[in-house]
Amino acid sequence: MATAGADGTIALLVNQGNGFLASPQRLTAGNSLGGLTTGDFNMDLDLVVTTQTNQALVLTNDGQGVFSAPMVTTTGNRPLAVLVGNVNGDGQLDGMVSR
Repeated sequence: MATAGADGTIALLVNQGNGFLASPQRLTAGNSLGGLTTGDFNMDLDLVVTTQTNQALVLTNDGQGVFSAPMVTTTGNRPLAVLVGNVNGDGQLDGMVSR
């Protein structure tokens, strides 16, 4: 489970395999985070989050639960929601943001 906070961090709670979640791992992502979703961009679970500063940030997972520094993409005005899916039928995930 992951949540995006207004303080610019993402709290990642990893399943311990026994029905319990580990203490939150904090990932620094940016300022004024908004929507958060997951997607598999590189053969594991990656994170995509929007900011109120007109950006979408992609944090890729290295497969061991360590996430990269955010890759930044400019979006429209203050996106609140983010989704990923194969929009154009090429078999690759695409990102969509909305206000």
